[in-house]
Amino acid sequence: MGEEQAKFINGQINAVCGHFYGVETENSDIKTNLLYAVCRTKAMIFINYSFVDDGEFDKKVFIEETFASFLDELQAVMLIMDEGEDGIYCKSQDGKSVMKLILSDKGRSDLKHYLPEEAFIMTSESGEINDEQIERRKRSRKFLKEKEYLNNPDSTEQEQMRMQTGMT
Repeated sequence: MGEEQAKFINGQINAVCGHFYGVETENSDIKTNLLYAVCRTKAMIFINYSFVDDGEFDKKVFIEETFASFLDELQAVMLIMDEGEDGIYCKSQDGKSVMKLILSDKGRSDLKHYLPEEAFIMTSESGEINDEQIERRKRSRKFLKEKEYLNNPDSTEQEQMRMQTGMT
């Protein structure tokens, strides 16, 4: 990445963090973890779209759902700037909706908890982690998933697993 692009991305990260840092909300843990996730951003994709509303179907929802389908794979969140309220969204795992509001600039959230995660693969074969550690991490993730602390839980029990990173 060029120096100019890195400077631009850092400026955008600072702008988003500054905007949401000042949000008054009862969801202070969600806000803290969201700001953490935004600060570790390594890339940004800006999408400016327009469409003709022909009344056939809700094109805005279709476009947002299309973008949301890539959020897990990119380990990303999506900022939607709207006339009434800006919000940062993650992909929903409940099957009832495509996205969940992490936090809006009005302090609203659809989530009880938000804990960002970073995916990387470790196996016992690599020597970086043993089977006992993998099992312990699986049990911990299962517990966090049951308590609805994980917003992007794994859907399968794989030997190559996504492992939770947290704030210290």
